[in-house]
Amino acid sequence: MTTTTDQPQTHPILGFLRALDGALDKVQGIEPVFMTAEDKRRALIEVAKEQARLDALALRVLAAADLDDVGDVDGSTSTGAWLAHATNADTPDAHSRVRLASALDRYHPVTAAGLGAGSYSAEHARIIIWSLDALPTDLPDDLLARAEEVMVLEAGRLCPAQLRLAGKHLLEVIAPDLADELLRQQLERDEAKAYARVRFTMRTDGDGSTQGWFRIPDLHAGILQAALDAITAPRKTGDRLDPETGKRLDHGSLLGQGFCELLEHLPVDRLPEHGRAAASIVITLSYDALTSGLGAAGFVGGINGADTISAGQARRLACNAGLIPAVLGKTSALLDLGRETRLFSKAQHLAMALRDRGCRAETCQRPPAWCEAHHETLPWSRGGKTNLADGVLLCGHHHRLAHHTNYDHQR
Repeated sequence: MTTTTDQPQTHPILGFLRALDGALDKVQGIEPVFMTAEDKRRALIEVAKEQARLDALALRVLAAADLDDVGDVDGSTSTGAWLAHATNADTPDAHSRVRLASALDRYHPVTAAGLGAGSYSAEHARIIIWSLDALPTDLPDDLLARAEEVMVLEAGRLCPAQLRLAGKHLLEVIAPDLADELLRQQLERDEAKAYARVRFTMRTDGDGSTQGWFRIPDLHAGILQAALDAITAPRKTGDRLDPETGKRLDHGSLLGQGFCELLEHLPVDRLPEHGRAAASIVITLSYDALTSGLGAAGFVGGINGADTISAGQARRLACNAGLIPAVLGKTSALLDLGRETRLFSKAQHLAMALRDRGCRAETCQRPPAWCEAHHETLPWSRGGKTNLADGVLLCGHHHRLAHHTNYDHQR
């Protein structure tokens, strides 16, 4: 008599992972230095895409594991605690992944599908969910669905920092009629909360130096950042060297020196009497927002995408601060100088800063203070005009490349 024993079937996901492990073994020792430059570029793009798809798979499995309480087997307090122990991950990161996996599985199948297709990274997916959670809770289902579609589309072409900024303005895209009033309420709440939490402390180290800590609203941080960027812009200052070592100073040290320089040049004889701001900052708002106090105003120089304030805040600042107003739809400065001069004016630089938001070279994110105005349409030496439409902001590095004979560029 012949007997047979049924062998347990390997789950397709485990089978795939074993095949992947074997495939990686085959290329582990292959040296990529012999690849062509084009093949290296393609490989890096493909690796990023497949990494996203693997993340999507891992999150799907993690969501299912959380439903089964897989941590119960060895007494873990949660799936996140078990994951941190089993994979040697930081506990907060493990809990964050569990939350992301659960949100994608239960509430955001469209976002999960984009991640599974490799269209964007897990960090993009996290920002999409964060942006959707920040919307008003009473929005209709069709607007919520529209919001997710918009964010998924943007995630395919924006980096995480840019997507986070787009998420802050999501309501303006899907429900512009509601956005002004809701944004005004949110901004005023945030501004009041931020001002209530302001703090500044200093203590001397006893060695001739003092260190401190501060918490200030985003607007005032933007004013400080704009001033420091202007002082430390590398094209204006050149390489600054440590006098002791002769080595180039790191960016943090440059900002520290710039802060000291800013303090040395504060107009202390005028600050108490006139209350003027120490650094110029450009505030933009529509004429309707200026007169009604509804909606939001923007300012150039925000930190981490924080570049909006309430219209009411802008109106208050306009009473006594050293602001450069740019009321959209109204003429406030001469922007077109034609052939009368070669160099772009300060007003044109400010207008370009509002329009370009920094260096316009692809992949470059240097701020306006690091940039120079470039005659993009036609060089001035060949009959070009010094008009706003003919100029573009480029950082020092890309400005040099734009004039280099070995490089070509397209607008």
